[in-house]
Amino acid sequence: MNNRIAELYSVCGMSLSQVSVALSVPVSSVRRHLLKAGLLRTRSEGCLLAWKTGAAKGRTGTTFSHSDQAKEKMSKSRKLWAEKNAKKRGIDKGYVRITSGEHAGRHEHVVIMESLIGRKLLKNETIHHKDENRTNNAVENLQLMTRHEHSRLHAISNHKSRARNSLGQFS
Repeated sequence: MNNRIAELYSVCGMSLSQVSVALSVPVSSVRRHLLKAGLLRTRSEGCLLAWKTGAAKGRTGTTFSHSDQAKEKMSKSRKLWAEKNAKKRGIDKGYVRITSGEHAGRHEHVVIMESLIGRKLLKNETIHHKDENRTNNAVENLQLMTRHEHSRLHAISNHKSRARNSLGQFS
């Protein structure tokens, strides 16, 4: 029996499953006998042999296309999964950015202020975080300002916080 397994596998070039069917022996037994005899091919050798003999041609070079109904179901499923597992918020340059829903791609503090004042921000308006923590978007921490007022506020605070040396010069 061992000689027959070896002959079919090595000489005839059959695969493990083909030898198993031909001799009505479990695949595990065929593998064990070939392993003991030192005749077991590597996976790459087996794939190469299957390619050469045409046993693998059924799977290579062919493409599979899904029906429109199947594509729609997969799309719906992906969207549901994404909606369920989305973080909904991310950090962008220190500010909280909304990543999904109606306001996707917008900064959270801007959306909060716009809903508070009932309109979109004007081009010359910006929002100041009073505690200077860009992720703290509590309503009491946000202040609507013009860009000029905001720049002036930060320029003054930066000027006050700069250290001077013994000659009174900024270091």
